[in-house]
Amino acid sequence: MLLLHLQNRDLWRYRAMLNDTMCGVSPRIKPPWALEHLLAAVVPTWHVAFTRGNILESFFKVEWKRALMLASSRRTTAPPRAAMVLERLRICCEMQHRFEEVQLSLLGVHGAEDTVCNPACVEELYRHAGSKDKTLCVYLGM
Repeated sequence: MLLLHLQNRDLWRYRAMLNDTMCGVSPRIKPPWALEHLLAAVVPTWHVAFTRGNILESFFKVEWKRALMLASSRRTTAPPRAAMVLERLRICCEMQHRFEEVQLSLLGVHGAEDTVCNPACVEELYRHAGSKDKTLCVYLGM
């Protein structure tokens, strides 16, 4: 949604609530340079696990919720395609360079323990956003 606002401010000019916003990538899950640039360019349709560690445990810390997610017939078990991951990284980088242009009234809600959507990037957005009406709530242990 932030990218839509940056592309067309008339469309998104009022308020936004950001929940675990991916406006930056944690160095902990960022792919190695070779995978990020070479593999995605050579074989963009390959399913590649660009993450380090068990990402499922990051999403669902409560065992019964993790089991419920695993039982869902709608979930995908395939890692994302290389080209999609590269595009997400590109968009995050573009947004980080344009935080000052964000003029929306913002409410940011984020978990401090998030290992995928880096809380430091959301805090950077909060500090640099051009909006005067902005609030950031970072919850410890989440």
